[in-house]
Amino acid sequence: ATHDWGTRRLTAPELIQRLLTQTQILVKDSHTDRDGRTIDTLNATETEAAQEKARLLAERFAGWVWEDPERGARLQAEYNRRFNSIVLRDYSAEGQQLTFPGLVRSFTPRPHQRAAVARMLNEPSVGLFHVVGAGKTAEMIIGATELKRLQMIRKPAIVVPNNLLAQFTRDWMQLYPHATVLAAGADDVTADKRRAFVARVAANDWDAVILTRTAFQALSLDPRRELDYLTDQTRDMRAALVRVADAGGRAESRVKAIEKQILRAEEKLKAKLDQPRDPGISQDLDAKLWFLRHRYGHRVITGATATPIANSVTEMYVMQHYLAPHLLTDAGINDFDSWAATFGEVVTGFETNITGDKFQLRARFARFTNVPELLTMFHSFGDVKTAGDLNLPVPTIAPRHDGTPLPQLLTVAKSDALAGYIDELADRVDLIAGRQVDPRDDNMLKIGNDGRLAALDMRLVTDPDQHPLLHEPGKVDIAAAELTRIWHTTKDQVYLDPATGQPSPILGGLQIVFCDLSTPSDQWNIYHELRDQLHANGLPPGSVRFIHDATTDQAKARLFADARAGKIAVLIGSTAKMGTGTNVQDRALHVMHLDAPWRPADVTQREGRAIRQGNQNTTVQISQVITEGSFDTYMWQTLERKGRFIDQIMRGTLGGARDIEDVSEATLSFAEFKAIASGNPLLLHHAEAQHDLARLTRLAEAHTHTQIALRHTISSSQHTIEHLTGRLPELHTAAALSVPTAGDAFHITLNGQRYTKRGDAADQLHALFTQLNLRPDQHIDLGPVAELGGHHIQMTALGNGNIAFTLTAAGDTPAVTIPYADLGNPQKGTLTKLENLISRALPALIAGHEESLAEHHTRHAHATALHGQPFPHQDDLDTARQRYTTINEQLTHQTPLTSPDDAVDRDQER
Repeated sequence: ATHDWGTRRLTAPELIQRLLTQTQILVKDSHTDRDGRTIDTLNATETEAAQEKARLLAERFAGWVWEDPERGARLQAEYNRRFNSIVLRDYSAEGQQLTFPGLVRSFTPRPHQRAAVARMLNEPSVGLFHVVGAGKTAEMIIGATELKRLQMIRKPAIVVPNNLLAQFTRDWMQLYPHATVLAAGADDVTADKRRAFVARVAANDWDAVILTRTAFQALSLDPRRELDYLTDQTRDMRAALVRVADAGGRAESRVKAIEKQILRAEEKLKAKLDQPRDPGISQDLDAKLWFLRHRYGHRVITGATATPIANSVTEMYVMQHYLAPHLLTDAGINDFDSWAATFGEVVTGFETNITGDKFQLRARFARFTNVPELLTMFHSFGDVKTAGDLNLPVPTIAPRHDGTPLPQLLTVAKSDALAGYIDELADRVDLIAGRQVDPRDDNMLKIGNDGRLAALDMRLVTDPDQHPLLHEPGKVDIAAAELTRIWHTTKDQVYLDPATGQPSPILGGLQIVFCDLSTPSDQWNIYHELRDQLHANGLPPGSVRFIHDATTDQAKARLFADARAGKIAVLIGSTAKMGTGTNVQDRALHVMHLDAPWRPADVTQREGRAIRQGNQNTTVQISQVITEGSFDTYMWQTLERKGRFIDQIMRGTLGGARDIEDVSEATLSFAEFKAIASGNPLLLHHAEAQHDLARLTRLAEAHTHTQIALRHTISSSQHTIEHLTGRLPELHTAAALSVPTAGDAFHITLNGQRYTKRGDAADQLHALFTQLNLRPDQHIDLGPVAELGGHHIQMTALGNGNIAFTLTAAGDTPAVTIPYADLGNPQKGTLTKLENLISRALPALIAGHEESLAEHHTRHAHATALHGQPFPHQDDLDTARQRYTTINEQLTHQTPLTSPDDAVDRDQER
């Protein structure tokens, strides 16, 4: 428990419990500071050793569960029942049979769109997870129309992003010119208009009611239904409370803990339901879907997005929870922790710290197991279509100078001002870590924001009129130069007019620039600076526009029309305002990222403004502007980590490996951005080598401690074996003297006189004890006082108010201890206790000694076999030490390595 499968600080049972409950395995040392407070400090060596044992336990358990054929068959059957009982269906054939009455004849749905509609008709909930530009709007419109026509639903409600209301309504009317559609924005469902709007919806047979997200959230549930939802959400916890309460015994503390958990959950849910509806609240949608399912069954929702997993693993679970909760329930998954334990695994990776100048090790939840079953569950409701699946007529990414179709990397040297500012950020981090600053005055969020702004342009964090950066080329200068270069080479390019199909008299393509960290204002900002430089470089006035200039849906429609018509050469905007739903792709030939967004989905949406159907260009250049050694490193690394999972799930195959950890083609470019932005990729190799060396060194220290403990085990076991080996013959000899005393065979000799009746013997024993007149504090050996069952029984006053009786032939054990008060009372069963000393205690002692002897022989043999064994990872430790030393030398001389393993290879060559 403390050698093979555990450590002296965390035994095997404790590790098993932590593994089963998904509790982090850490070993901490406690000490008291000068103020008397208890401080816990992480013990790295013991933690590393415990984690290694936990890994071995998990691997052994994974093998053990299948060693018993019966158990293995039972587990396999249960697992297959839960996760392998789903068969995916292809709706391509069904889609080809659909006729779509009422659909305008000029529009011909593609095969994947027909299959998507067929799936909407045949399944209760569907997630249309098709790549950007695949035509999801048409799929939703046609699918909703068919559901209503076939009387499978009464009145479809379509919830769209706030900026897409007019566009979605227009698309609906273009596809179904005779449809009756009600469109409602936030202004249509204000408090004074809400009742009239609801009445209007109820009183008419609408083909569709289209609402913005804000309008949908403003329509709250009845308070009674919210209470029902609240009760249902805490049902599982209440059931657990009943089970624990019924168990009784020591469950009182657990009952109180669960009661507190229920109370906290109820208060949290109430707070979410009571607060104003805004785009960040997901509890609102969950409550409404719960209400609809309880009233109408499972057919209540179809979702459509190109990026169902926009930012983190939790969103995949959320998608399952929203679209197919019955699948989770059937599989016994009632919460995120259960889902994570079934499909997730924590992996360790290296990331830069928040200031971007150091690398550190972090454990994150980003690797997945049981992938075939996970994907089957996801694809059972998710209609996933990637660009490779559809082969849509969209432009490709323009190749770089090396011929690879990846984004162009435009790097900006780190200025002295930026380097100094990052040093200031590092000092601020130290103050925050040391709790020397009020979190309201400074915190990691502020540092992160300041670091991102500085990476974009130092004038965003300092006085632009005083800063020396005015004389140094920055991101804006590099961007302006690249945008100008492309404008000069493409300004005479001819495009077709979509309305006539003839060459348009307006020449030139469209370049799209994304910048989230700065907005147009009266102060100095990236937008105006970039526009001014572009105009100074020769771009005509009015050809550079901001998305922020269009403040209404009508103004946006005009702006987008101008972009499609060629009246705009450069369109600058943010992801939020110019991402999802922006259709300006006709002439788009260049997309530029001035900063890194937060989510991989944002990168997809940004680039999807140009790489989509309807673009007349065959290739699109993607540019990424990066400031070396800045927060760009941290941001693009975060995108790499998150994008790795998203791409694996969206591109995964159902028959593939059970674990996912490959990095996709797109995220490899993220990794390249990270390496370039760090300014010294060798630092990453150094951090990896340092971590490997520290980890293996801690394991070596733990191995040394184990060897010391094994020496103690060998010594103590040997001593115990020698003692028991000498003691057992004595006990066996004593046992051979025993004769029965049960029933009529009873006889005892007291003071030389034989007694055959227990009553007489008890009276005589009482009299004998009374004659001794012992004080409770007397400690005296009274010698043999009786002969019973073939043994002389010795009596000893212990000096604590008790008398000990032992068998003379068996030494000082076994013994029975009887209080003075009981010896003075003939009715207390003293004789029975003495008889049991011979008939039960002596055989039990022999059996215990024999078992202990066998156990110590096993322990001694096992410890002897383990003692002296070399450290199993010694070769790895030697290699890690070599690698770390060599990389240190390389860093000293600043000679870059081509790969992390080159350090080892060169050292071995020497």
